[in-house]
Amino acid sequence: MSQLQIRNTLLTEIVATLSPLVGNNIAYENKDFDTTGVDTWCSTHFNPAASDSCGKSSASSDDEIGFMQVSVFVRLNADDYDNEQYTIIDELKKVFYFGVKVGDVSIHEVTLNNGIIVDAWYKKDLTINYSSFQSRG
Repeated sequence: MSQLQIRNTLLTEIVATLSPLVGNNIAYENKDFDTTGVDTWCSTHFNPAASDSCGKSSASSDDEIGFMQVSVFVRLNADDYDNEQYTIIDELKKVFYFGVKVGDVSIHEVTLNNGIIVDAWYKKDLTINYSSFQSRG
């Protein structure tokens, strides 16, 4: 799979999972997003990391490895603390977990950080580590 296909495969599943929870409040790379009047929102980041060669000929393939990160933002001091944030994270973890295949993309690990304060928001990042074979021919 090409980088574009890998990103789009993962992004399609992420958006399908997030939309019922946050509607259109999803920020994408290289696209403006206004948080005015928004209490909860998510951002996505695609990070291809390495290509591992699986042979030396043009008929061989490469194992594309990287991660997709979904950041979940809630307002500081929200009435429900961070319950909505964990609800969103739990829904994503139902779709992305060790060993599952999303299209032709294999998920190897899903991790969650401790979270940080960013301006008026509390943010947690869910990192989805993947690999996918890409034909050279």
